[in-house]
Amino acid sequence: TALYEALFLGADLFKKSSRKNRVMILLTDGLNTVKSVSLENALERIKQNNIKVYTIALGEQGDYNKEVLEKIAKSSGGEFYEALKPQELALIYSEINKLEATKIEGESKTLYTHYFYYPLILALILMFIYGALYYGSYNRLFFALAIIFILITLYRPTSSQKGTTPKKSGSFAIAIDLSYAMDAKDIYPNRLAFAKAKIKRLLKELSGQKVALYAYAKGGFLITPATDDYERLRYLVENLQPVGIERERANLNSLLKSVATVGEEKSILLFSATDDKFDQSTISFAQEHTLKIYLYGVATEVGTVVKEDGQTLLRNGEIHIFRLNEKMESLASKTGGSYWHYSLGDDINKILDKIETKQEQAEDSKSQRELFFIPLIIATLFFFLSLFGRRFR
Repeated sequence: TALYEALFLGADLFKKSSRKNRVMILLTDGLNTVKSVSLENALERIKQNNIKVYTIALGEQGDYNKEVLEKIAKSSGGEFYEALKPQELALIYSEINKLEATKIEGESKTLYTHYFYYPLILALILMFIYGALYYGSYNRLFFALAIIFILITLYRPTSSQKGTTPKKSGSFAIAIDLSYAMDAKDIYPNRLAFAKAKIKRLLKELSGQKVALYAYAKGGFLITPATDDYERLRYLVENLQPVGIERERANLNSLLKSVATVGEEKSILLFSATDDKFDQSTISFAQEHTLKIYLYGVATEVGTVVKEDGQTLLRNGEIHIFRLNEKMESLASKTGGSYWHYSLGDDINKILDKIETKQEQAEDSKSQRELFFIPLIIATLFFFLSLFGRRFR
């Protein structure tokens, strides 16, 4: 693992950030096996960019370099945590979130609606009556009123309104299959690349919802807890690689157990090659924990073989065709979710409309309606009346 190099390069990602509160979370065993960058150089770059690093060691004591991880955290002003089980990660993330809570200051605004033109119109009507009775000529009065309303038009009266529109909030989980089946090339350039591109497009359409990111193959694991930092999520998805994990047939049970124990999300958008191991117990577990599965099948009906290191993968000693398994649709329907499969069309909005998240009222920005056309119409009317009107006396 190029741990120190990752720290060094990760620090450079903050260069363009304007945020004062810069935090990095390092989940690792603390073992550096690539000597491209020294620890001292990595810590110096962290210090230059004013980054606070929280280090998390996952596993049994002795499986990680505690001394190195404590040094990284202490030198940057962060904290060191130990997680014996993946389930403890959620508590650690929650603790870090409390330590790094950011105060958001808002400003109070008062919106005004101008009603000056109502008494003005009344005054003009009274002037009209007075002029008609005492001066005996409409023409001069109509012309004067036209001038007045032209002046009002130049003032550009407006009406300010404060509105609200519904906005989605809440959170859901996105899980991506990293098993060997995702290397199939029946979808260009392969299934995994297609799924990652689809997820990145989906993240661009979100506003307000928080997303937790999971991955799974033989086992399921959390990549990041729920967040609305869509730029970070896209970065994680783009750089997600199936390295250092057991990539045998995907085990959906392990993913659901991970979501149920680590996260709080009840809706799971699953990008799967539909080659998952699942049975009635999988559905029962999801129903028991009120998990709704929204399944996107990243495969074709024709399917194809999968090659690794030039060798065709076998199952039970025979060549296996990895194709779309329509039976997984029942998994989605029986848990209250929905099912889609590979499509080149723009189906992102259809997916987001189906996923259940909360609805809250979000305040819109101030809106103004131009009203200049009202006095302009009146001024035009008075102008024509001044031209063609008859004397009262």
